[in-house]
Amino acid sequence: MITIVGYTQKVALMGALKKVAPWINSLKDRGIHCILLEDGAPSQKSRIANDYLSVQSIEKMAWPGHSPDVNASEHAWPWIRRHVMRQFISSCTVEECQRQWEAEWEEMPIEVINQWVLGVIEVVRRIIITMETMAFMGSRNTEKSLLYSFIYN
Repeated sequence: MITIVGYTQKVALMGALKKVAPWINSLKDRGIHCILLEDGAPSQKSRIANDYLSVQSIEKMAWPGHSPDVNASEHAWPWIRRHVMRQFISSCTVEECQRQWEAEWEEMPIEVINQWVLGVIEVVRRIIITMETMAFMGSRNTEKSLLYSFIYN
């Protein structure tokens, strides 16, 4: 699974896709099945982005927008921020700050990442149960009901 994070504008997204597509296709050429995971931001739903992925024969995972709770990579940012802030020097330059973030990314223990990934399974299980319950009860406002049920269950 390939994840592109941090791109919110269409222009930046297309730039990212043009950089990532050759890499994804090189993996596919080696027999590695790849699915692109995006966070469902509006720019990622644009026709130009989807057409580009289609032309490149890149499969895109269906993913609901505004769903950080089911995206394990979303846990990385607060983790990195906490670790960078422990050693933060207020007068550091942009380059120094970037190096700090990259160093923390590289130092992130695989056990922590695995814990986040396994946690997604439980979140998805709860979403499925909640959605089945709402369908059974004939809920009309599924988004509000899902949010309420998810928070309080």
